[in-house]
Amino acid sequence: MVEQEPGIEVEIVDGLRETGRFPIDRMPELYTRWSERRNLWRTTFYLTNGRRWSRMLFYPWQQLTKTELSGAILRGRPDVVVAMHPCLTAAAQYAVRKTYYQPYLATVVTDLFYGHASWFTHGADAYFVPTETMKERALRQRVPEDTIHVSGLPLNSRLSALRGQRAQLRRRLGFTKPTVICVGGADGMGIERLFPALANLPSGIDVHVVCGKNEELRRRLTQSRPPANIHLHGFTTELPEMLAAADLALIKASPTVLMETLTVGTYVLIYDFVPGQEFANVRFVQQSRLGDYSRSPEKIAQKIREFCGREAVMPVAERAIDFAPRDGATKIAKHILFQSQSRSARLSFS
Repeated sequence: MVEQEPGIEVEIVDGLRETGRFPIDRMPELYTRWSERRNLWRTTFYLTNGRRWSRMLFYPWQQLTKTELSGAILRGRPDVVVAMHPCLTAAAQYAVRKTYYQPYLATVVTDLFYGHASWFTHGADAYFVPTETMKERALRQRVPEDTIHVSGLPLNSRLSALRGQRAQLRRRLGFTKPTVICVGGADGMGIERLFPALANLPSGIDVHVVCGKNEELRRRLTQSRPPANIHLHGFTTELPEMLAAADLALIKASPTVLMETLTVGTYVLIYDFVPGQEFANVRFVQQSRLGDYSRSPEKIAQKIREFCGREAVMPVAERAIDFAPRDGATKIAKHILFQSQSRSARLSFS
């Protein structure tokens, strides 16, 4: 946003932690535990995955966040409010409609091919979806077609510049062996289950495990005294460069990391997915021959051995680049800036 219009003022609000009352403000921590209980998550997702049930489910969320969210909007008086979480669409819609000046409300959908109905049931002025498949999903949820914009995901602007820079990045990062980057999202979800199999990989394969912000996970893995070819990282701003330099990315099927990996042209091996919204991501990768999937640590280790033994992997990388959406953040930013041109330059995100 700031790259497009340097004079714009942007305020980022954590809509769950900062405006939610208990237990809503604890949901980011509870999400990982809940989604790891696959049957419980799958049942909850599909039982509530409709317009009526979605509204019933999120009515308590709306009640527990609307007062604080309305206050944040009135204090900041933004021209545009952007909701980027399905659990906040109802509260954001309520808060915006209760203000006396009615700011523009946009929803940025961050699920790739399938998403919960709660993304689409609460009447935003604009919906930004990453794919045509998600547009069809929005239309089935009775979203007016003229409010839907297929933009791609809003990804890090550095990614496009990293295409074709693999050799230079490997030299800079010191990657001299076949290299695997293992990423489990911000909380390192599922990594601990895989770690014994990764630690038994041949010493000729380097594995960089990114634990994100989960320092407790990183501490436990460090205490297990892994072999010298296992490298542990916490949160790092160099993740795009690491993905671009790697031979293979071992990831959970979260939309952002998946698209970041495909954008830089690296082969994907998916080790887990959240039932419901992420299953379609696995199917896309397999059908497009951009990667593979297995939940078995032993099979994953075998696939890594086989892949790192190949001599020619660039055709896969080139095909991955062709499938990746581009400039999603720029498209979304331009639309939002257009909507705010006749207003004061202050934006709010939740």
